[in-house]
Amino acid sequence: MTIHIVYRDTDNLSACGVGKNRPSWFSYKNCLDNILTTIEGLDFVKFHLMYDGELTENVDTRIDHVELVNERSAMGNWIKAWDYAQSLNIDDNDVIYHLENDYLHVPGWAQKIKELYDTYDDLDYVTPYDHPHFYHVNDYPNLQAHIFPTKTHHWVTRPSTTGAFFVSKKILFEDYETWVEGPGDYHKFIWLGQNKKRNVISPIPSLSTHCETEWLATTVDWEKISKKQW
Repeated sequence: MTIHIVYRDTDNLSACGVGKNRPSWFSYKNCLDNILTTIEGLDFVKFHLMYDGELTENVDTRIDHVELVNERSAMGNWIKAWDYAQSLNIDDNDVIYHLENDYLHVPGWAQKIKELYDTYDDLDYVTPYDHPHFYHVNDYPNLQAHIFPTKTHHWVTRPSTTGAFFVSKKILFEDYETWVEGPGDYHKFIWLGQNKKRNVISPIPSLSTHCETEWLATTVDWEKISKKQW
């Protein structure tokens, strides 16, 4: 099994943060360095950079491939990422990790993802992010979840996640039209769950976080993770 990270980045970073409340320690550079640092030496992970804009600095040598995109929009880069992922010559048991440029990951996250896929078959969507929204009881008063234990972690079903997730090769092609028809992720996951019986699996505790102050995953000191104090 190989994990192919398809990482969406851009030189128009001011547009990425519109309407988002960022922690004081946040930076896009740290997010990129974090993901590359946490996969160093792992031969089952490949890193593909989808860069929307012009590269003005040398490409990090830890990046396996750079695909330059001239879309000048997050949605355009998202569609290009799906098209690029479909063009890869990957095995049936490989997975694509669609990832945007404002996430942090804990050390060892990739090993736990591999452990999950080695333990269970027929996983549709997997996220390393334990979204804190699901702990808002008033918003999800009747939330139920199935537990999927592995040797070192617990995973649970969730109704949705953000736009950063793992997808199997099979689902990559079958759900393409749903994902490229327009922006948004929550309603698409709900529709896919109701109409195609897709599952979403999330870890407890979280292995990553979306770097918005109100949506930081719980139980992890993400400032230390950002500063590589592990």
